[in-house]
Amino acid sequence: MEWLQANWQYVLVGFYAVEKIVKASPSKYDDILLDVVWGSVKKVVGKK
Repeated sequence: MEWLQANWQYVLVGFYAVEKIVKASPSKYDDILLDVVWGSVKKVVGKK
């Protein structure tokens, strides 16, 4: 956790880069945060 706090800028840049790669890919997901993370949360909660 300390490493994350000390290097949050690099983590944010990495997340941004991965987000751009996902948007450019031909997969059905176009947004990591909304599609992947939120979809996983909805599955855990039980909503479809």
